Amino acid sequence: MNVRAVLFDVGGPLNTEFEHERLIDADILAVLAGAGIDVTPQQYTAAVDFAVHAYAPDAHPAIIWHATLEVLDRHGIGRFFHHREVSGTHGYRKPDPRLFLRCCEDLGVQPEACIMIGDRIDNDVAPAKLLGMRAVLFRTGRHAAQQPRSHDELPDAEVRTPLELRRALEVLLDE
Repeated sequence: MNVRAVLFDVGGPLNTEFEHERLIDADILAVLAGAGIDVTPQQYTAAVDFAVHAYAPDAHPAIIWHATLEVLDRHGIGRFFHHREVSGTHGYRKPDPRLFLRCCEDLGVQPEACIMIGDRIDNDVAPAKLLGMRAVLFRTGRHAAQQPRSHDELPDAEVRTPLELRRALEVLLDE
């Protein structure tokens, strides 16, 4: 089947989450310190690693998505996003496959005709592969070292830069 749609997790792959994550980390550490719980940097890193490896979901609030769309529009990229919904809009959040199916329904395409691009195996690649989509893992941010738990979660391509993403998409689109 020919590819008719590309689903793209804008937040992590375009590095818009780094500052957000840093602020959340600072808030968590401040609350813990205020409660008299001192956490070393090593302990905090271990806690983050645990959350990543345990596949703990973390969805982006709609306000961040809308702010991201404004930035994308300002740079002339927003026009490429015909489906402007965010996780949770329809009551589904990643990694719920129903979110991906809803995107396909709204776009009028079958999952097999989609490529999902995301920075997380648990929230992006695994549900996409479950539905028969092709998937590109954009290795960036705190989940960059996340590994598949099974063969079923292997992405079709892994990239680290926008140029690598372009090349991967060219290959997948030619298949």
